[in-house]
Amino acid sequence: MRELFDIVVFIPLEEELDAFLEIFSVTENLTYQNNYIQRMNSGVDGLSLALVHQKEMGHGSAAEAAAAFFYKYDASLAVCLGIAGGLSTDLPLGSVCYSGTVFDVYENSKAVDVATLEGKAGMAIELAPKPFTTKESFFIASNYIRTQSENRNAYKAWVEESYKIGSELLPNKFHGRSGDETLQKPRSLGGNIACGLVSKSQSYNALLKGISRDILAVETESGAIFRSAQKHDAEAMTIRGISDYA
Repeated sequence: MRELFDIVVFIPLEEELDAFLEIFSVTENLTYQNNYIQRMNSGVDGLSLALVHQKEMGHGSAAEAAAAFFYKYDASLAVCLGIAGGLSTDLPLGSVCYSGTVFDVYENSKAVDVATLEGKAGMAIELAPKPFTTKESFFIASNYIRTQSENRNAYKAWVEESYKIGSELLPNKFHGRSGDETLQKPRSLGGNIACGLVSKSQSYNALLKGISRDILAVETESGAIFRSAQKHDAEAMTIRGISDYA
């Protein structure tokens, strides 16, 4: 019988891993066949926590990491943790978003020929989003972090600390969504997140927003984690820091 962890966290990038390890300590190395898996101290009595570091970023590597973990272990909740490109004006740089629903458009998208206004041949992408939903109780509990008395002070402290650090890194105006802007205080927000291609295209971003007008961010791994979690009867959630504006 496979060991059951309460939570397993999947992390794509080394910089994200370093930040995670500043908070949570390793108690046992479970790595096998070059699959990086660690048992962690969750800081909560009776709450077991595992960490999986992907070999590289991306949908395929996330799927491989999830398969390697679930081959030997089970989990009640799989968390995909990392950074994302912000698509919502409600999320300044340094903010955190978390899933109500992940729309996976990484697979089953189709490239089609189109005619441009000049009558020349062009190309467009048709999306076939597959939705994955985070369990409502996890989503609501994350919302309560901002509002409930036992968490609200800690949340406010996080906002102020993050803003102070960000202001030291970005003390001057920078090029933002519609010109120069100054750093704003971060916030946390739950909702819809897209899992798709790495985007530097406003046209692609517009396609993503066409799935749901309140898409918060785009990243590349969550769909694979949700698919694997669903296959193994585990819940899933993605938590993403806004590192840029996609």
